[in-house]
Amino acid sequence: MNKLAHTLPSTFFLIPAFMVLGGCSEAPDVKHFDPPAKTHFQIHSTIPSDPLDDISASGTGFRTLHGGSHNADEVSIALSPMFEPAWTAEDQFWIYEGPSFDDSQQLYFSPIKPKESVNLLALSAESGERLWTIEGSEIGQGGAPLVLNNPGISDNPNNLPQQTIYTGSYESIKAISQSGQVLWNQPTGLTIDSTLNLGERHNYGVNYLSHHDALVTVVGTGKVIVLNREDGSPLLDTPYALPGVSPYPKDAFPLPEFVRKATRPLWGHFFEGEASAENDTLKEVTGMVMGNSASVANFFAISKANGRIWIAATAPDDEDGTIDGYSSLGALYGLDLIKNTQGEHSLEIVCSISFDGGSASSPALNADGSRIYVADNFGKLFAIDQDSCNTLWSYDVGRQIVGSAAVAKDNGELFLSTTESVIKLIDQGDSAELVWTASPDIFDLNARQETRNTNLVAIGANGIFVQVGAGFVLQNELLPQSIGIAMMDRETGELRFASPAVEETLSVMSVSTEGELFIANSPLRRVLSKTLTGNKTPGITGGITRYQSIDANLLLRESSCAAADLAHYLIEAQLTIPNDKMLTEKVRLQQRIDQSIAAGNKAISEQTLSASDWSIYFPLLSAANAALEIDDFSGSFSNLNQVCNTYE
Repeated sequence: MNKLAHTLPSTFFLIPAFMVLGGCSEAPDVKHFDPPAKTHFQIHSTIPSDPLDDISASGTGFRTLHGGSHNADEVSIALSPMFEPAWTAEDQFWIYEGPSFDDSQQLYFSPIKPKESVNLLALSAESGERLWTIEGSEIGQGGAPLVLNNPGISDNPNNLPQQTIYTGSYESIKAISQSGQVLWNQPTGLTIDSTLNLGERHNYGVNYLSHHDALVTVVGTGKVIVLNREDGSPLLDTPYALPGVSPYPKDAFPLPEFVRKATRPLWGHFFEGEASAENDTLKEVTGMVMGNSASVANFFAISKANGRIWIAATAPDDEDGTIDGYSSLGALYGLDLIKNTQGEHSLEIVCSISFDGGSASSPALNADGSRIYVADNFGKLFAIDQDSCNTLWSYDVGRQIVGSAAVAKDNGELFLSTTESVIKLIDQGDSAELVWTASPDIFDLNARQETRNTNLVAIGANGIFVQVGAGFVLQNELLPQSIGIAMMDRETGELRFASPAVEETLSVMSVSTEGELFIANSPLRRVLSKTLTGNKTPGITGGITRYQSIDANLLLRESSCAAADLAHYLIEAQLTIPNDKMLTEKVRLQQRIDQSIAAGNKAISEQTLSASDWSIYFPLLSAANAALEIDDFSGSFSNLNQVCNTYE
């Protein structure tokens, strides 16, 4: 029920592979890419949505696992159009989810089963320096932290709103200040059960329910915890149990014992005692990734519009026609938190829908929360109605969709990942239209090697980030020797730029509030590649890698053109978008102008932009700001377009 289901070779094929791949080719290199030309992406439509509440942090960066509460994997600003690895920090940790970002150039993550006894780490996004840790590892930790605002409090040097980081495990939920002070620590109320496996006890992260100022979290057993945001007090008497039962058990990873043992020195870098003990972390981690035994194997979404909680899980026992304690079906549940006249809270399932084979994705919502997108294990994407849970349409892409759909605010765009390619669909209302399918060709391949998509998509105003692998295909699945990061054009699917990557991730393509990519390194497929090919595959590492923007002047071009595009669209759209929802669009335009100014200042400092050119651009950007303040979108567009058009 997760990213790598059906993507790992079986025993009978790996035994001969282990014998022959010692003579394989060297890991391939990423091709050279010149600076990208302008994108011709344009906004033709958008989904009007309510402005964010004061607590939720802006959509300029990833504040939790899939960006924000809707799991859309989208940021409102431009992505770095050219990038390269800058640093890898804390490489001793295997990181499954995250990182998350605040507004003060800090990032946060929680590692899986760390050798060092830590629960949460904070790093400088600029340098990778460790700033502080919360000590004491806990059962079920490793989910993505959540970053929220504390409105009205501004006690930092840049007068930014103070923010709080929330992190969870099977044992507890914590609120932590940006300086590392634990503000409260609330036990989950879950019973510690030594028989639960890694996936069953995993906490996938914390999400925010603004309608009740509450925090929500879910663990693999299907238990839901709801807390008051301010003090951590429980809003439910006991954790709520989803009605689904465990999926049918299966061997998560049918490898021969000698292959498993051969991987242990590599796992020993991350996990205590793994190099020599009888622990089988390869099997345990793969079982978690594939969702074996767990009722819930993905993150969940919360609608900003009506507060409905959407969880993909297993169906109740009897829905598959056999009452045996297991389910062969996946299900999507829509739950509301209800407060009665006595002030007591309860969770109620408003609607649900079941489907064959389980869910391979986290539910993702469109901008107004009216549609939920979820995939099954067989290659179908479903669009689900928020009120009835009825299927509005389904689309079969022909291969299992991994992770979650990336959902754009504009043009009805949906970006899907399979283990082979990236797919763009358009939601046409009562159906989906295929626009393009692309397998990014970024490597100079050697004999018998192939390249394929290996992760989810992150959407920005000027393109999408994807992770690409190259190596050997066994039983139609890629075992990557090399990893690269690519930027693709939203409109056409064509490559814009690519860079070598340090390591693969099983997490998301986490984007910072500056538009840079940060990867949580979680090697699994490359552990097998390294084991089977030896020195022909580069070394394995964990930690966080920053992919820094190479040319701030180019980022200025991208952000100013994206701002001009949005301003141009709003000239006419303001006549049809309700006034309360226009605030969302104004904020989005402001964020792109702010990014342009920040990129210009950085370009001056790195000498990729001349002072004379900046003396022209900065007044135009300032004039665009001034026009935006009085809702003069024509004026904003005119000034922004002048900046954009200077780049040819």
